[in-house]
Amino acid sequence: MKYCLGASAAAGLLASSLQALAQPVCPPDLQQGEWSPAVGFTVPLSQDLGCQRVYNCGPRSGRSISSGCKVVAVPLFEFVAGACMAGASGPCEACLTITPSLDPCQWHLEPQ
Repeated sequence: MKYCLGASAAAGLLASSLQALAQPVCPPDLQQGEWSPAVGFTVPLSQDLGCQRVYNCGPRSGRSISSGCKVVAVPLFEFVAGACMAGASGPCEACLTITPSLDPCQWHLEPQ
């Protein structure tokens, strides 16, 4: 018995195969991440209360991510209270914080 595909069926099969090949490979397994501080920080109206900085969870430094993938982190970010450091530009020139709590920072990749 012979099987024969019509031209439109063959074209559809080829198109779906090419589309599957074009999808980025984004491994879904959980990875241990690292906390990195955001660039800025917030200061309440009263500097006596200190300051607050956001730390983001993500891949360890030097890890390359495919352009078709996005990082999904758990937890995505954490707020850390800090102490204001006065300087020439004002009463809170820098926000001194410690690395976030010992909560694990994990992430995985998903297609964009």
